[in-house]
Amino acid sequence: YIIIPPMAIEQLPPTIVSAFPYKSFIINAILLITLFESYLKYRQYKRLSKPIPQELLDLGIDKSKIEKSKQYTKDKMKLSIINSIFDLTLELTFLIFNVTAMIWTYLQQKLNTQNEYFLATILLILETLQSTITSIPFSYYSSFVIEKQYNFNNMTISLFIKDTIKSTILNCVISSIITCLVILAISFGGEYFYIIVDILIVIICFVAMW
Repeated sequence: YIIIPPMAIEQLPPTIVSAFPYKSFIINAILLITLFESYLKYRQYKRLSKPIPQELLDLGIDKSKIEKSKQYTKDKMKLSIINSIFDLTLELTFLIFNVTAMIWTYLQQKLNTQNEYFLATILLILETLQSTITSIPFSYYSSFVIEKQYNFNNMTISLFIKDTIKSTILNCVISSIITCLVILAISFGGEYFYIIVDILIVIICFVAMW
């Protein structure tokens, strides 16, 4: 997550803020991306349902192993599609009903602060925790039902919990740093803030790959 606080947006020229329907654009972009990814998964799922080509069987490949591999991939893909639909519903609910903005206002009043870096960090941690909690059932089912069914799972419950906690903490730390850098870029970038943000994101991507 990258949280862009209202105060950072308010520092942009009014013509930039009002000229573009950001909310509608983001909602439509999320819908299009999710639908396109789901369509690709569906196509792959249908392809996996086709009979095994005779050419592969002629090579002496074990048919039972191929069928097992195909079924495993189909089960993982079905779970992935369901997970995507759930995430999409949750994300659109937050956007349409301005849930993030309401939480931001609540934090301002409850914590009695206007520090956008602090508020953005707290909000990001809350959203990361929410994302982790809602993803646990899918991760658990993937690891301890599907993986176990095909004898691919060597993970214990305790290791699953430890990995979840570690990844959540790491996500909070890294995302908080990136969010603060983006807020700083918006605050001092003026009407050309997007250039600075783009450069920053490219640098972060290169650092992550390195």
